[in-house]
This record gives sequence, structure tokens and C-alpha cells, in this order.
Amino acid sequence: SAFDTQPFTVQVTGTANGDDAVLTLSAGNQFDNNPNLWLRLAGSRLVAMYAERNPNLTLDRSGHLVFHRVGTTDIDQTWAAAFSDDFGAGGAFAARDRTASMTLAAAGDGALSGLGAYVEQRPGDVVQVLDFDVIQGYLSGTQTELRFGNFNPASGEADWFGYHSGSVIVAAYGQFNNSNQLVRFGHATWYDAGDPDPSDFERQWVTSFSDARGASNFVADYLMVMSGVSVSGNAVTGTVRVLDESEPSPAFASYTIENGTIVGNELVMDAVRSGRRFSWNLRLAGPVLVGSYQQFNSNDQFVSSGVAEWRFGPTSSLGGTYAASYFDGSTTSGSENRASQLAIITIGNVANDGTFTGTGSVRLAGEQNRRQFAITGIAGSDNRIEIAWSGADLFGDTVWNLRKAGTYLFGTYTNFASNNQTVEFQGSATFLRGSS
Repeated sequence: SAFDTQPFTVQVTGTANGDDAVLTLSAGNQFDNNPNLWLRLAGSRLVAMYAERNPNLTLDRSGHLVFHRVGTTDIDQTWAAAFSDDFGAGGAFAARDRTASMTLAAAGDGALSGLGAYVEQRPGDVVQVLDFDVIQGYLSGTQTELRFGNFNPASGEADWFGYHSGSVIVAAYGQFNNSNQLVRFGHATWYDAGDPDPSDFERQWVTSFSDARGASNFVADYLMVMSGVSVSGNAVTGTVRVLDESEPSPAFASYTIENGTIVGNELVMDAVRSGRRFSWNLRLAGPVLVGSYQQFNSNDQFVSSGVAEWRFGPTSSLGGTYAASYFDGSTTSGSENRASQLAIITIGNVANDGTFTGTGSVRLAGEQNRRQFAITGIAGSDNRIEIAWSGADLFGDTVWNLRKAGTYLFGTYTNFASNNQTVEFQGSATFLRGSS
């Protein structure tokens, strides 16, 4: 973790059943209570949720994650990521959302060096670019450690620790001020950015995400589709369709790409509708477009900021089993807290009229048992997918708006109280398709 000066070894015990596994982690006195980890195999990755409970079974902490399969290592590349600070001490070290890139070089002894840049979203202000050097680093097998320093403008050094496999680096970081106090921490997945051609941007991109922070602490959840992307020279045009889950009747609205430019793997653009806009700074990294944004209203006032990962792929062949781990984006409930969740859904064949049925289960971090439910849904001619989870275990329905991109299902949801009228929770999630 960001508070540890050295990594520690974890012992793992557990059981597996088909594509599912339940693990218990132990590491001497590193954990207050040994956490449990629930996993679901989805292709080459493991979708997971963890929970740490005290002896009275009260939840102390929880979270969600995706494991990548270990493969070959070739770290001498340019890497891109988009991430939000999980904690910021405020002032000069307030929590920020950023797009980042770095180029690494490995020496024969495993030492790493390089350089990079952050593009930080500053709420209601222009973005700030911070260049940095990788002043210390090593690669040992798949284990990676990096120290970012010599920031310009000046900022505290950031220590990263993670694992490298193939085209990804998964890592956590802590940033420290001049007094060596921890002032920020978080985590990110870095993707191999390669050397893209301008035509590689000309895809139909899909994403879903939740605001990391918002004006007056109001945050919302979004499903977006970027289409008709055209590159001429370094100018980019196209359309972004935006579904805002916080609206009374969520529906797609069309935004126009303005001020779109590309330089190398960087895409900067505004998605604009009636003066309202999302201002994006993005990096292309193979099959994924990572980026951070600020949203402004028609009076040019700050609304929200955050990060997202966009993907492309076929929208056909919906039927199958999918898994997602996620955390509620917001709640209106005065008696229940937002929760980490692991959901598994199986969608049957889609009929000629677009309707389908299925089954699913969801495990909440604070509960001992899974909640099971039935699925009804429709796949529209515009490739929008609407499904409802219903059943006695759920009390009220959970209604999803989704869009498929290859093996991914991107979506936003609203969870209702038992009257199916009162909104209790909203959020976003990315489902990964399994082998069946």
C-alpha cells in the first residue's frame, strides 16, 4: 500500500469451483483481519471483489479489482494511463484527475529510467501539464518500482509499485511532499501506447464512467459512444452520444466534437451541445483510449471531472456470461451505504424483436450470501441495451443502460427501492465476457 516502505508477502488459501474462486489472504500482522477475495474468470482476466471484516463480521474495508494474466515482459515502451487520486491532502496536493504518459528504458541490470508527463484537470481552470523524470526504478521479473521526480512545475516525488505483464502495468502510488509526508495516493493501469497511425483513432469508441468529483459534491454516471470519427491532417471531427444516468428518463443526447486535434497518440477535444461541454485529454494505447475530462455548463461553470477508458469492437453476439466488479457512484438512501459489488450475468439468445431473458447474481461486500435475480431486456436497433434485474433478493429492480464493444459491456444503472419508484443507488460498471 502507499503507507508501506517495502512490499510484503501474502499467503493465499482458498477453493475454486469452475470459473469461480474464493480466497483468504494472510500476511502476519499486515492485515487487521484477513480479507476475503471473490473472483470470476472472464477470458484472460479475473474480475474480483475483496472484503475485510472484523471478528463481529462488520465490514471494515472493501474494494474491487481486475487481475491480468502474467505474460512476457517488454517494458521499453511508451505507456499511457488515466487515473484519479484516491486521496489528496488539499491545497497544492488536492486530489486530481489526470491523463499520463511515460517512456521507459531498461538497463541490463533491471534498472529503469525514463521521462513522462501528467496532464492534470484543475476544476474550473485550464489543465496543467507537469513534466517529470523517472529518476529511479527497477524491473525484477514482473515486479516494477518507479520513482517520478524533477517535476516541472515543482511537485512532490511519486513512488509507484506494481507488476508488468505484456501490454499493461498495474500499479499503486504514493506522492510525498518535501517533508516526506504522504500527500496523495491512488492506483492506475498503464497501457502500451505503441506508435499509432492517425487512422487508428477512426473507430467507434464506447465507455461508461462516474464523475470523480463535482460541483457541490454532485456526481453523475455516463454512458458514451463516440462515432463518425474522422481525421484530416491533425484535425478530428465526429459525434459523441451521451447518456446521463442522473436524468429522470436517461436517453442519449448528441454532442459535436469541436477543437479536436491529435499529436502522436494524444487526442484533445471538446464534446459540445448547446454550450455544455466535456473537455477531454486522451491518449491512444492500442485497443484502448484513456483520458481525463472536465465538464462545464452553458455558463462555462465547472460541473465535474473524472477519468474514463474507451474501447471499440463488434456490437453483435450479445448472448453469453459477463462479470463486473464495481462500487456505487451515488446514493440517496439515508439508511444504506454505497457498496462494493461483484455481479455475474448470463444473457440468453436475443429474439428477432430484440428481447431476451437471463439470470444473474450479485454479491455485496458487506453480505455473506449472493443475491440472485432474473433478467429481462431489449437490444434496440441503435445498439442500446436496456435490462432490468428483478427478484425477491433485490427488493427493488436495478435498471441498466448498456452498450457492447467486443467482449465488453459498458453500462450505467439505477437501483430502486421496493416501490420501484424511489432511486436508492446509481453507478457505472464495465462487464467482461467470459468463456461461455
